[in-house]
Formats: sequence, C-alpha cells, structure tokens
Amino acid sequence: MRVISIDGGATKTLAVLYDTSKEEVLGIGVAGPSNFFSVSVETAMDNINKAMKMALSNINEYEIIMGLAGFGDSERANSIGLNISESISHGHKFFIENDGVFAYRLANLFNDGAIFAPGTGSIGIYQKNGGIKRIGGWGWFAGDEGSASWIARRALTIAEEQYDKLIDGDSLVKLTEEYYKNEFRQAINNLEIEHPKRRVALMAPGVSKLAYSGDSMAINIINEAADYDARILNVMSKFFDHEIPVALVGGTVLAGDMLKNEVIKNTILKNISFFYGYHVAVGGLILYMNKNNINFDYKLRDKIIKDIDDKINEIDHRILYENLGVDFT
Repeated sequence: MRVISIDGGATKTLAVLYDTSKEEVLGIGVAGPSNFFSVSVETAMDNINKAMKMALSNINEYEIIMGLAGFGDSERANSIGLNISESISHGHKFFIENDGVFAYRLANLFNDGAIFAPGTGSIGIYQKNGGIKRIGGWGWFAGDEGSASWIARRALTIAEEQYDKLIDGDSLVKLTEEYYKNEFRQAINNLEIEHPKRRVALMAPGVSKLAYSGDSMAINIINEAADYDARILNVMSKFFDHEIPVALVGGTVLAGDMLKNEVIKNTILKNISFFYGYHVAVGGLILYMNKNNINFDYKLRDKIIKDIDDKINEIDHRILYENLGVDFT
C-alpha cells in the first residue's frame, strides 16, 4: 500500500511517498508554502501539487494524508481544507488532519506527552489521557514566541536599535540589508507595508549563522528563543503527575546545538527529543498506518526519518534552500 503524506506549512510543503508493505520511502517532494492562512488557496494548491509531483514521479496508485494548519479550528478552515484536499486528490482516497497533530504523532506516536513546535510560527501540544490540547499558537502579531518568524522579528528590532546607535554594533543591520537586498531603512519600510511572515521567517537561518560566528546579539536572540521553548515544555510537563516524553519539533531545531543545549539547560525535564520541521510528514504516515491497522513503533518511525534524511540529501540543494530556508551543504 502506497501513501503520500503532505505537511503543508507556512514556509514549505513537504510530501513523502511511502510504501507500507516494503517499509520504504519511495520519494520526497519539496515546494513553497501551502498554509492557506499565509498564502492564497490557489498558491497553496499549486505548491501541494508541485511537491506531490516531485515525490510521486510516475507512480499512479496511492492514497493521501494531508496535514494543514488551521484544520479542525473552525468551520471555515475545515471547508477550505476539504476543498483543497478534494482538488489535489485527483480521485485518490484522502484523509486530512491538523498539521500540529502530525507533529505530535511524529514525536510521541499515540502516547501521552508534550511537544513544542517552533517552525515559521509556534504552538505547544500535549496529550493527556488520550485527549489532545494546545497551548500558545496565537499567531505572529502577539505570539509565535520561539519560532523562526519571532527570531527574525527580534533580530529586526535589535537591528533598528543598532541603526539608531542605541546599542553598539551593526551586524544585524548588515544582515537585514544583505537578506532583503536593500538599504536598511527602505527594507524596514517595505516590511511595515507588506508584513510578509514567510519572508521574514526565512531570515532566521541568517541569525543562526551569525550567532555561530560569535555575534553576541544573535547569540542572545537564539538563547531567548531556546529559553521560551524550555519554559513552555516545563509548563506542559506540570500538567501531569508523572514523567512524560517531550520533544521540540520544528524548523528552528536546525539552529543546532546552540539552541538544543540552551533548551536542555533550562528545562526541568530529563530527556528531550528533537526533530526537524521536515520530519513532520512522518506523523502523517503514523496516522495513516494507525487508521489502516498497520503495525508501527518507534523503531519504524526512526527508520523512516533516516530514509527521509537520505532522500533530502539527494535533492538539489538550491531547491532546499529556497523552500526550507536551510543550506544542507
């Protein structure tokens, strides 16, 4: 049985084609955003179709499981999500779920536990006695702490202070000008008019690279993000009277050991798992297998993750940089 799992995010769309009989990842597809809160429905469908085509190659027999932001939150979001799924399914059987549930299943399968998912935005999810609840996820105007969009916005705020000589240095000013290919004041004015969440969020890897070069301001930003990650994991763990599995799942995990070590340092938890944002589609495969009574466990999950990592490394790195915001070279 072949299934294609699609994680439709605000920064990228990732499709994973998997053969449940052979326990083998057959293909990977990467395209731009398909979060219909961030882009138009037409753009979302176009990017989903691109990712699917890339993953499927010439395979015609498959089922679909799709994780979309907002699905399950409102009647309007459900209607849009179903319309998108029907349009891209081309007659194939499909299932649809919230992308946050994908992330949770990736980390903890169907066991009680907690995750924090800092990708383009951020949300905390925990399962207690089988029921899933959320914490955070208020959107990027007032929330999304610890996410890529938050990291970049925080960098822009400090860059403005550098530009006005309120604090020393100009590293973040230079990063902003380099990233947006414009004079600093004009770049900021453009952002004030456009409010492009995805484009802002994709500056976060630049902040991370600057931190690894030793820039103190960038280091502080990564540490602030990690401190929030740790705090929300600590809070969710207190909802339980026993130790639970916890995980950080999202694109900001690509910031590497600097972020991971700061999270570990600031938690009350003994063990934390870390997963990249492009692993989230694995949660869809786990949901699919559960729906179809196909055996799975953590060992199989880890094998699928390794297979995806191997496939990712085979993709043209220019495509990865454009759609994931990270240079895997």
